[in-house]
Amino acid sequence: MLKVVRCVQSSSGCDRRGVKIYYSMLFLAIANISLLAFLAYQLSGREMFHPAVVFCSFWSIDLIFLWLAGDFFYPVHAQSLFIEICGAFAFCLGSWLGSRYRPEPRGPSPSSSKLITMGTWLIALSIPVYLKWLIGLVADRGLNATFLMAVRQSTLDIQGTGIVANCSD
Repeated sequence: MLKVVRCVQSSSGCDRRGVKIYYSMLFLAIANISLLAFLAYQLSGREMFHPAVVFCSFWSIDLIFLWLAGDFFYPVHAQSLFIEICGAFAFCLGSWLGSRYRPEPRGPSPSSSKLITMGTWLIALSIPVYLKWLIGLVADRGLNATFLMAVRQSTLDIQGTGIVANCSD
């Protein structure tokens, strides 16, 4: 197994062999992910904002910045770089397969549209009730904390009480 080390002390001082291996592995990862970005660009019909192109491009740019940063960050192990390359390959393959399948567009069904509308109204109308409950919960706390801090402390105090807390037995 390849072990990446920064600097190994030997009788002659610091051995930079591990650093060379690290940068060569990082360069290979950048080259592979950049190649995947180029292939995804070609296979997507030259769409710059295709998900695989964006994903691989950002990973390539991120690894280039890591390479340019030098010793500022901790080294990335070869196994991690391999996982990143495999993940980029799987994402490219999945987005390519997903772009090959184009189902017929359908409009939303009336029942699902009605359900979403009713759920939105239910949430919007319950917000004042929830805020009134929160204000009542922190009203006896006093003014020594901000509202959000008092809400957090009050909810921690009532945690474990009520109907749901007794159902875990």
